Amino acid sequence: MRTLFLAVFLSITSAGAFAHGDQVHIGGIITSVSPTAVSIKTADGKTTEVKLIKNTVFIRRVQNSDQPATASDLAVGEKVFVHAIPVGNTLEASEVKFSTPEKATAKSPSAKGF
Repeated sequence: MRTLFLAVFLSITSAGAFAHGDQVHIGGIITSVSPTAVSIKTADGKTTEVKLIKNTVFIRRVQNSDQPATASDLAVGEKVFVHAIPVGNTLEASEVKFSTPEKATAKSPSAKGF
């Protein structure tokens, strides 16, 4: 399941941002976050700022399940996928899905002679 999620995430983020109905989808890594906005660096190296509004829904992906979250749970370095509505020259997030990158597991010491 983790591999499927990663494959979908990478295929979406490699496109950067694309239109779907009246919303724009942006995927990448959070580079900055404030109570009112989040900046996202996409796979193509571009950075996009998205406004966080009172109706924005936040979802954190934890161990293959979605958990309710808040804007204060967002952190620099997390993977993120945002559904946003264009309003003038800005983007307003309707939904923000994010996950903390998995930490590298420590290698166990190998037996001598191997």
